[in-house]
Amino acid sequence: MIQRAGLHGASLMLVRRILDDFCEEHRMAISDRTAVEAARLLIGLAVSEQEEPMAMRQKVEDWFSRSQRNA
Repeated sequence: MIQRAGLHGASLMLVRRILDDFCEEHRMAISDRTAVEAARLLIGLAVSEQEEPMAMRQKVEDWFSRSQRNA
């Protein structure tokens, strides 16, 4: 049996926890467009890289800071 790369339950829970923390800190709904973009970034990190949770959180914060400067 071939195992496909992707998210498993633990990764999804980690992405959701980081996203919930991010949304709470920035006072946004999880349905907010920025939160959805952050979720996509976190899912991409979880699928493509072996990142620690703190590193994932830092990357989403860096992305958010850059997006706010460019807005």
